[in-house]
Amino acid sequence: MLRAAGSRGLSSGRSARARGRGLRTLPRPDPPPLTAASPGPRPRAVSLAALAFLAATRLFERDEKEQQKAEDRIILLIKQAKLSAMKGNLEDAEQLFHQALHLAQQSQNSQAITYTYTQMANLAFLRGDLLNAEKLFKAATSFLLGSGTPQDDNAVIEMSLKLCSIYASTEQHNLAVEGYNWCIETLEEKVQRQKAVPEETLSGKIV
Repeated sequence: MLRAAGSRGLSSGRSARARGRGLRTLPRPDPPPLTAASPGPRPRAVSLAALAFLAATRLFERDEKEQQKAEDRIILLIKQAKLSAMKGNLEDAEQLFHQALHLAQQSQNSQAITYTYTQMANLAFLRGDLLNAEKLFKAATSFLLGSGTPQDDNAVIEMSLKLCSIYASTEQHNLAVEGYNWCIETLEEKVQRQKAVPEETLSGKIV
């Protein structure tokens, strides 16, 4: 009877070990595939995007600094040119204005281009170089109107009056008369429009 019981115990122990071995040999299930709802991390893509943004930011800052340097250089050249003109060094002033214009064109600074053309035209007018002054005043007016400045702006009227003076001096009387009439009519219209504006608006008071 003990033998039978021992045999049963041995057999049951072997069965248990067999079952244990069977469990250990079962294959493990594969991990579930990634879906759109659970995307995996993409550190490389994020890093590339961050680097691209950083590079673009640095490039923009560098362009801004270069533009500011060019603008400062243009202002300095114009100041030096005007000072030379005040001292009577007109040739030096003209060369400085040309340098400022070249730099303004390189940096595509439309405001600086227009202002430099105007100053060069005034200098040519002062020197008596009326033909060159006429070309420069026309160029400055064209740039001014191209930038969105209205035709009745005071700067446009002022340059138009100077052109009329050049036409009168060079015996282009028809152009001079036509130009003077346009300036007078434009100024009269501006005065009438200003009269129609309430005084409270002109003085900045709230009604």
